Parts: sequence; C-alpha cells; structure tokens
Amino acid sequence: MYRDTTDIDFLSALQEILAANPSASQREIARKRNISLGMTNSWLGRLSELGYLAVTPFGAHRARYAITAEGTRLLAGRRAEKLRDNFALMRRYGETIGRYIRNAKERGYERVLLCGGSDLAFLLEYVCQQNGIEFETSSSLPEITDEEDYSYTSLVIIGEQALPAEGKAMDGRAYISMFDLAG
Repeated sequence: MYRDTTDIDFLSALQEILAANPSASQREIARKRNISLGMTNSWLGRLSELGYLAVTPFGAHRARYAITAEGTRLLAGRRAEKLRDNFALMRRYGETIGRYIRNAKERGYERVLLCGGSDLAFLLEYVCQQNGIEFETSSSLPEITDEEDYSYTSLVIIGEQALPAEGKAMDGRAYISMFDLAG
C-alpha cells in the first residue's frame, strides 16, 4: 500500500476542491492550497503518474482533473485508518476516565459536575452511568456557599471549552480539568 502522507494530503485537499468546483483550474487549485502554480503542476503530474488522478486536456492550455478509482480507494483507506485511530484514542480516554471516576467513587464522591463544554462529555457521562455516579453539566462553575457546600461529595470537572479563569474560582475544592483527566 502506498503510504506517502504528503501525496495523500494533497489528494484529499484536491478532492475537496474538485467537489466544490469540478472544473477547477491549476491556478485555482494552487490558490486554494496556498502553493505556487509550478508546485501545483508538479503535484498534479505526480498524482497522475501514480494513477490517482486522471487528467483530461481540453482547450489550448486547460485540463480537467478527476480522482481515479485507485485514488478513491487510497483516500478511503486513509479515512478508515484515521477512524480506527480515533476509536483507539476514545478507548484510551474511556479507560483513563473510567479509572479516575472509579477512584473518585471509592473516595466517596457521589456525583460529577462537568462545568463548561467538553468534546468528551458523552464519554464522561457514559463512564459515570456505568459506575453508578450521578452526572450533571453546567455552563459555569457553581456558587458554593457555607450552607450548601456539596463540593465534598461532588467531583467538579472543568471542561476544555470553559474559560481558563474559571478554574481559579474553585481553589481548594475537588476539581480537575478535562485536559488533566483525559491525560
């Protein structure tokens, strides 16, 4: 299998350009890729030689470009590889978060409060559900008063989309950032 990621990246970008404009010129491709016309010509020639790109001349100085079946297979294989990598990463995050949540439950925490948004919220919620811990979300950090200081039974997780200054508001309380949690 062909593995030059630079060629694959160029082919992938070319696929997007051609999807938006099937008759894109070399000049347009160069502009969208932010590279010189000469470099674009070289890439297109290379991909054509490798069998990933069909070049059909038309007019005096123009050509139409189409990704071949071989090029499509190459891109599909790359996408499948990236998807496998993403699933492996999600499994690793799930295991890491799971260990942390199980440990928090052993230490007496009864719920997890996710403050701010997180791309891993679904995973955190699933792990909490699997471990019998209540899961809540909040757009901001809770106000903690002396009458109701639930921070001793609630693990507060600061989502990666929360404002950085919000983490300081919980000094001395049980909290962790999603960055630290996911490792």
